[in-house]
Amino acid sequence: MEKETKKFRIITQYIKDLSFENKLAIDHKASKVKPEPNFNLDIKTASLGNSIYEVSLVCNVEAKIENETVYIIELIYCGICSVSSDSEIELKNVLYSKVPGFIYPYARRIISSLTMDSNFPTISIGPIYFEEIKSEDIDIDQ
Repeated sequence: MEKETKKFRIITQYIKDLSFENKLAIDHKASKVKPEPNFNLDIKTASLGNSIYEVSLVCNVEAKIENETVYIIELIYCGICSVSSDSEIELKNVLYSKVPGFIYPYARRIISSLTMDSNFPTISIGPIYFEEIKSEDIDIDQ
C-alpha cells in the first residue's frame, strides 16, 4: 500500500483587515428593532512563491433597519498554506475549497462576536459547503 502524501498544509491564519462601523452610535440613536444583515463573501488568492499561497476570505456584512444602514462589517481573514500539487484542478480545489473550509469558521466567529460585543443581536451566519464548488468553474486570480 502506497503512503498517501498531504496535498496542502495550513501554515498560519490571521485577520488581515477588520472594520466595524456602528452608524447608530455615530448618529446617537438607539433601536430595539433587530437589524436585517446581508452577508457577502468573496475568495481571493495570491501566490507567495515556492508553492506558498495566501487565501483571503473577504467578508462584508451590511445590516439595515427599514432601509437605513445601522452597521457595516468588513473583514479580510487569511490563511497561508503550502500546496504540493502539479495539477491545476487540485490546486484550485485546495485554494477555493479546502483552505476556505478550514478558515471560514474562524471568520464567522469573529463576525458573530463583533456584533454581540457592539450591543447588537448576534448574527448567525450559516455554514458554507466550499467542497460543492466545482474546480472547473474557478478562475484563479494571480
